[in-house]
Order: sequence, then C-alpha cells, then structure tokens
Amino acid sequence: MSSIPRVFLSVFAGIAILSAQQSTLPTPLQSGVTVAFALPPVSVPTLFPGTYSYAIKVPEGATRLEVNLNADRDADLYVRYGQPVANGDDGGMVVADYRSETVGGNESIVITGSPMPAGTYYIAIKVWAVGAGTTGYLVATTTVGCQYNLETSEISMTAAGGLGSISVISTPTCVWTAVGSAPWITVYSHASGISSGLVGFQVAVNTGGARIGVITIGGQVFTIRQAGPGAVLVPDNAQLISQFVAGGGQWSMDIFVTNVSTRSEGFTMTFYNADGTPRTMPIQGSGSVGSITRTLASGETQLIQTSGADALQQGWAVLVPNSSNASRLSGFAVFRSTLSTGSSEAIVPFMDPKQSRYVLLYDNANGFVTGAALANPSSTLTLSITATARDEGGQMVGSPVTIVLPPLGRTTFSVSDSFAGTGGQRGSIYLSGSAGLTGLGLRFSPQGTFTSFPLVTSPDIQ
Repeated sequence: MSSIPRVFLSVFAGIAILSAQQSTLPTPLQSGVTVAFALPPVSVPTLFPGTYSYAIKVPEGATRLEVNLNADRDADLYVRYGQPVANGDDGGMVVADYRSETVGGNESIVITGSPMPAGTYYIAIKVWAVGAGTTGYLVATTTVGCQYNLETSEISMTAAGGLGSISVISTPTCVWTAVGSAPWITVYSHASGISSGLVGFQVAVNTGGARIGVITIGGQVFTIRQAGPGAVLVPDNAQLISQFVAGGGQWSMDIFVTNVSTRSEGFTMTFYNADGTPRTMPIQGSGSVGSITRTLASGETQLIQTSGADALQQGWAVLVPNSSNASRLSGFAVFRSTLSTGSSEAIVPFMDPKQSRYVLLYDNANGFVTGAALANPSSTLTLSITATARDEGGQMVGSPVTIVLPPLGRTTFSVSDSFAGTGGQRGSIYLSGSAGLTGLGLRFSPQGTFTSFPLVTSPDIQ
C-alpha cells in the first residue's frame, strides 16, 4: 500500500467519501407497495440507517399513514417526520417521532391527522437478534381524505329569488350531498354526487326582510343572501364611490364615467346616507335626486357634476352597470373645497365591492391629520371591521377597534381620535372585514388643505 502515490490515495479517499454519502440515501417507498428486505448479521442490537432505511412522501390532504413490518427475527420499527431516524447521543434511545418496539418481528405504526403534515416520513428498522441476517417485508400505505371545494362561496339574489347553480370540485370517487338550511332554498338537481359536479338550486320569493341561508356540500358552505322587497342589490360588478359631497357654499364634485368596452352600456348611480338609507344629492341638470340613470356609447366619457346647496350634502354612491356579467365602466370622482384663501381637491377612485382586507397608512406627524371614509357595500348584511393600529416598526398600538356598519352604511373618522397612541405618529391601520368593504384615506395639512389616497389591499391580513 505504501507504494501507491499520495495523489492516488487522495483520489481513493474522495471516492470513499462520495460512496459513503450515497449510501446514506434511504430507499423510496410507494404507497401500498410491499418491499422485501435483507439485513446483514449483527453482533450487537443495531439500528440500520442509509440504504437499509426507507422514506415515503406523504401528499397534501393525507389523513393516515400506516407502516407494517414483518421480519423473521426480533426487530423494532421507527418513523420520523422530516429527518432520518437516528441513534441518540452515545448510542442511546433511538431518535424518532413514532415507534413500535414489541417482542418479535411483527411491528405496526399508524399516524393520523386531519389532515396530517405533508412531506417526507423516514422509516428505519432496529434488529435485536444477533447472529444470522434478518429478512422480511415492509409496506407503507398513505390514505388521502376526500377534499371538497366550491367554485364560488356565495351569491346575492333579489327578493324575486330564482334559479342558481354551484360547481362542486372534489377528490375522485368521493361522495357528497347538498343540503339546504332553510325551506326557502330548494336543491332541485344533483342533490348528491360522486367526484365533481354541478348542483342546481332555487330560491323562493322573499316577501319579508333580508335573509341569509346556506347550502352545505362536503363540509363546504355556500351562502345565499337574499334582499327584501324594494331593497337595492349591489352586484359584484358594481363600482363604489366612498366619498360624495356637495353644497355648503364651498363643496362640489365631478364624476367621470367612461365606457371602456366596444358596446354601449348603461348604469344607475344611487346615493346613500351614513346609516344606509337612501338620500338625495343636488346634480346639475337633474335637481335633487336619489339616483341617476345614463347610457354611454362605446368609448364615451360622461361628466356628472353636483350643483350648489345651502348646506353641506355628504354621503356615498353605488354605480351599477346594466350588464350583469362584466363591468364595462370605469372612472373616478373629484371632490373639492373652494375658499377665499384657496382650494383643495382630491380623487375618489371607483372600487369593487369584493375586497375585505385593507391597510390604511397614516401620518399624524408635524401637524398633519389622517382620516378615512369606509362603507359597507352589502345591501343585506351588517359589516363588522376589525381595525388594528401599528406604529412605524410594525408593533401594535393600543387595542383593536371594532367598526360596525349597517347594510349600505358608511362612517368617517380621524385616526388620532379613534386610535389611542397614534397622535403625532406614523404607521398603519389593518382593516379586516367580515365581508367586502370599500374606503378611502384622507390627509389634512396644518393649513387646512387636503388630499386623498387609496387604501392598500392586503389579502394576508387575518
């Protein structure tokens, strides 16, 4: 051996190290497939690692992993999640998450969860019988539970009711049943099924107040909101204008509406008070009205302007396109204050009614004041908003505040007045609604001028 040059010894050593690394890889198992094993003789009880160990990947949604060992000599079975099974310090107790250590060669481990963590589970065998080698069989079986999803989770309907459908997406071969929660909801087709399918339902005419019911399918809930007679339904393609002001000798508003489609499109713009009740607004050419109905040709932009009034008129508006399938309209509003000392104006963007989580950035430093206007676009549901203030470092300031808005209700507030500890500071307000909401940030300078800014969408807020 001494006659071999050192350079070759280095090469041999590198090959040996590489071979040792390769030998540590466990043998992959397929769910439900039995494998035969043969372990070499041992002189002392031995835990077999490396190529003598095994691993199985458990998929998302699995609810059970069962591992069974059948050996011809006394052996124990171990399973560990995420890392290989190993001997403890100084060869002590085996490091594993699950173990079966009965006398003999038959061992079994069952791991369950709803669901259980997905990933790699490592399996190892420890042999106690010394002398001859050990042979046997090993099988690991994963069970994936039935998973159900609905293409959409809710629908809003007028008092007239009508027909609707729900698209169900489920694990193949899984059985589900659709069950309505109220007598005014009838599941009339495919009340049960296997795998994916379509459920038809009918909602009866509503002669009373607004109501809510559900259809439960495979543990998933589909919510039906039905308005009462005369209620205005706010569809998903509506455009919301969270700030609407006029009159008082200084306030005016311009609303620009553009048809961005290649076809003509009509709309109705309706005005509301802070408590959700209908209100009138002074509109040039129309007088004091509760709503405006217009039609725009393809590519056309129309300007709607408020007119003068003795007192300040304040509320918000919902713009509903005539087409129910998609929004073909876009635009924004500009509101301004005109005084002898100067004027200010701010933009109010059109917003959709589906977002429920936002962040309001605030800056109350150096005499500035941040405010906000929030509105509930639902015509049937009371909206609960959890508002949590944070400082510039992201730390919570004070306790969370709950803001409750009635159907089609609205509120305005100053951040420093509503959230203790934010005066003179900068930071953010996390807004998490129980359903869709809309809003706008307002920033006032020490001189009394102002501007607006949008809320930041944040789907990760809990």
